Amino acid sequence: LGIFLFLLLIFLVGFGISYVAILIPPERMSGLSLSAVFMYPYFQMFGDFYLDVFELDGDSSYIDETFNATAPDSRITRAQSAVSVALLVTWVMISTVGLVNLLIAMFSD
Repeated sequence: LGIFLFLLLIFLVGFGISYVAILIPPERMSGLSLSAVFMYPYFQMFGDFYLDVFELDGDSSYIDETFNATAPDSRITRAQSAVSVALLVTWVMISTVGLVNLLIAMFSD
């Protein structure tokens, strides 16, 4: 279980850093951005994908006003949207396969 959690943490942090770096501009980075690195991938692993951020209408924001410092920029480009969707799909595939493998390993004991 420890090895699995370590590998999951490596992928979680790697995805979180790249996801936040793509969606939050450098001038809006703050101390709350560090929590976003862990928060977004954790909830996305369980199905809360925050899909509002991929709407390119300029009014989308999936964080309320209290977390405005870590909210993705509502003016993301199509390239940012495409790359972040590709990262999200990869993250969901890796985390789902890892969680299913953990479940199978626990039942086989």
